[in-house]
Amino acid sequence: MANDFNDAFEKLGAKAGAAASTEGGKWKESMSDAAKATYNDLPFVTPLVVTGINRRDHDYYGGFNFVVEIDGVSAGAFQKCDGLNFEVDMIEYQYGMSPYPRKRRGVVKWGNIKLTKGYTANTALWDWCQEVMRGGMARKTGAIHLLADDGSTEVKTYKWINGFPVKWSGFKFDASTTGPLIEEIEFSVEEVMEG
Repeated sequence: MANDFNDAFEKLGAKAGAAASTEGGKWKESMSDAAKATYNDLPFVTPLVVTGINRRDHDYYGGFNFVVEIDGVSAGAFQKCDGLNFEVDMIEYQYGMSPYPRKRRGVVKWGNIKLTKGYTANTALWDWCQEVMRGGMARKTGAIHLLADDGSTEVKTYKWINGFPVKWSGFKFDASTTGPLIEEIEFSVEEVMEG
């Protein structure tokens, strides 16, 4: 097991060794004696400050770096966003003497998107809900952007179209808590696309 571990580090060091050798003196000067001893025990380990590597291909993205856009609604930052899913209705039919039912794809349905945020003086979400309560459809488009670790670079975007509110949840008052008041809005969408 130890040999496999060391072999993996040697392969990594072979790629980054050139960069480490040219800049090696600069970062080692700032290290304590204990840190230098620890580093010297590891074969071909190159620190991130030398290689400039911030993310490996197999590193996952954090669920906290996201931005939600809703056409014409400026409602501030959201704490949670979920419900980005779809399902396909299944049609079963049987014919002839076959003992097994046949299955076909039916209608594709997208789930409701649910947004959660702390309550503020901004009434944009409530105003959108009121449009629907008064008989209008108030359909809007929007997007959910996954951001990289720097908090600004877009990694992936899911756009949704023809969304309108179907549920709003208000406050849960509790005199024993110090947490914020939360409001939730759930809206139905006709289609979600990546782009």
